[in-house]
Amino acid sequence: MTALTTAALIWGVVIWIFVRGRFGPSMASWTRAIAFKPKEEMSPEQLFGCLLSGNFALLMRDNFNQIGSSLSERRIGRVLREHWGVETRADCLRMIESRRESLGKMSPPEKRAIAAWLTGERVDSNEYAAIEDTCRFMALRAHITHVDELRNDHLSVLAWDIQQLAYLVRLACAVGHVSKPSAEEILGALRTRARAHYGSWKDYSLAALIGLGMRGSLEVFDHAEWTQFARTHAVFLNERRSPTKSASRWTVAAVQRDAPAAPARFESGSRGPAAGAVAP
Repeated sequence: MTALTTAALIWGVVIWIFVRGRFGPSMASWTRAIAFKPKEEMSPEQLFGCLLSGNFALLMRDNFNQIGSSLSERRIGRVLREHWGVETRADCLRMIESRRESLGKMSPPEKRAIAAWLTGERVDSNEYAAIEDTCRFMALRAHITHVDELRNDHLSVLAWDIQQLAYLVRLACAVGHVSKPSAEEILGALRTRARAHYGSWKDYSLAALIGLGMRGSLEVFDHAEWTQFARTHAVFLNERRSPTKSASRWTVAAVQRDAPAAPARFESGSRGPAAGAVAP
């Protein structure tokens, strides 16, 4: 899949989000909606894997109370069809493999733009403008971070790519395109990849939002819409209600517990928790 096609798919997802409604729920109702109330047995490590779908899942008004998505089967089918071109299980498995192979990959212009941003050199390119606009919005309007901090951060599309794949897998699991063990295997590999590059949920969430901005211009949406994107960061990190508090930590020890993942064996799975599962 070319970078252009990938970017088009990404922005197709985001456009669809705002076709549904420009204004989301209040901050209080949003944080209550994602409070961790597991619907099935789930370990801290499994929750960590679900949370990798992060800001993307929040934009879709989903939660993290089960391995699969909480959305209805009909809505999941529409999302898969409209934004990944997935009509069948075979389509879904091909898309998952494609996403796994392209995690974090950037075009030469994107790499040059990042290098220029980090050194303070201005470059006349769409890629540089996307980075500059996104970083300045996050710092000066959304007040999530400071521009100087971003210059020392690891700027890439990896976090956003991980979020897309994690959410795609959770959607696929919910409708039986992949079995629960296969979904957990992929999410396990993504846990290892995320921990190797980020040190906290704050860093991961911010990097994902910057990655989203890098794949398109902020001019596509207005201030209110990008404020909505940025709100997911605050919801995700809410000190009182965020499910991140119940997940395992971003530690070296946690990374070592994740054995190297073998190629996933995709098996059909049933909806819902495994038989006999009891929520903790």
